[in-house]
Amino acid sequence: MFFLRGFRDLAVQPERYRMTMSGETREMGEEGMQKMKMQVVFPRDLLKEVDQVVSRRKRSEFIVEATRKELRRQRLEQAMEKAAGAWSDEGHPELSTLKEVHRWLAQLRAETGRRMEHLHG
Repeated sequence: MFFLRGFRDLAVQPERYRMTMSGETREMGEEGMQKMKMQVVFPRDLLKEVDQVVSRRKRSEFIVEATRKELRRQRLEQAMEKAAGAWSDEGHPELSTLKEVHRWLAQLRAETGRRMEHLHG
């Protein structure tokens, strides 16, 4: 049994989702991706909201895309949590004021411009 977690963008409680697999795998879709048929139990009010946005024929596509977006968001959140603390103000005193940050950005952009000019003549 699988549980969907997240879906904050859809403003639902994650524990209200339950998925079960039918067990059959087959080739489907334009790209020939392997897909599994499954049953998803939705709260009635949420399903009504989905139906207001997409047609019944597009429900699966909508749910798949919402799941992909949520997975991307969660992976990004995990990466940011993992990288937390990698930057410290003490390690970059030359960027301690907004004026210094603007000066650094201007210098970086100028260097990039010179490199591009050198590469493309």
